[in-house]
Amino acid sequence: NAGGEAGEIWNEARRDVEKAMDLKPNLAEGYRLRAIISSRQKRYDEAIQDITELARNNPQEPLWLIQLATLYQLDDRPGMAIKIADQLIRMRAAESRAY
Repeated sequence: NAGGEAGEIWNEARRDVEKAMDLKPNLAEGYRLRAIISSRQKRYDEAIQDITELARNNPQEPLWLIQLATLYQLDDRPGMAIKIADQLIRMRAAESRAY
């Protein structure tokens, strides 16, 4: 069953990323990769937690806010997506046409 195989591949990827994070807990790439995996598995709360951690550690990086807004939208929480998008626009007012 292809769905089962794909699911197992994502589970294996998660285990590998988490092993790397155990070795280097502050590895931003680990949080980013785990968030991608969580999103693919429709585990949006977990993806949101990881991206929120990245945003907390690097609040001037707009990419994390863009990803958070997207994840909230995927998780059917448009109010939070709008709140994050508004925060992003305020943070980068000079570039707001891009958002």
